[in-house]
Amino acid sequence: MPQKGKRNPKGQKGQKAAKKEIWKYYVDCTTPVVDGIFDLNEFSDYVHKQFKVDGRKENLEGKVTIAKENNALKVISKKKCSKRYLKYLTKRYLKKNELRDWIHIIRKDKTGYELKYFKINQEEKPTADESEDEEQ
Repeated sequence: MPQKGKRNPKGQKGQKAAKKEIWKYYVDCTTPVVDGIFDLNEFSDYVHKQFKVDGRKENLEGKVTIAKENNALKVISKKKCSKRYLKYLTKRYLKKNELRDWIHIIRKDKTGYELKYFKINQEEKPTADESEDEEQ
């Protein structure tokens, strides 16, 4: 049984090793990728080029890893970054490729987002001008 008051060989009494935090986020792009209107490789390249670490683009070197896995883009960061920043980059990519009118990004769970289509009504009601033309 260890005696009270003994010091750890690496440091002072009761001191614990610092825990390294890792932030993991993802964007699930399954629906648009399967339909063929969204290119995951191009999206991955865009995020890789635009992602800022310490205020600089393309400064990922070991701090941030961006990977594609099962129609999803995964971002693993050893440095603090927000999930909201990944959403911002996704919205910019959608706007750049003129997909923002059909696709939106929503929260799937605590660590990820999902790309979904907007719900568009297929049945359009005739306007007043069209109904008057039909009567004549």
